[in-house]
Amino acid sequence: MDRSELIRYEGESVQLDYIKGDHPHSRAGIVYSVTMKVIIFWPFEQDIEIPIAFEDITGIKKLF
Repeated sequence: MDRSELIRYEGESVQLDYIKGDHPHSRAGIVYSVTMKVIIFWPFEQDIEIPIAFEDITGIKKLF
């Protein structure tokens, strides 16, 4: 995905599908920020922030 597709999800609750290493993940959380090459994602089930490269994102949809 590219920045222009992802910027509309900034600040939104989403279901995010992505690949880290060789492992696919699907998590619900908030897209805290969209930078130039990564999104900063806050999953609901953990108190951490995860930087995810645009090219690792395989799907995204708004929850609410």
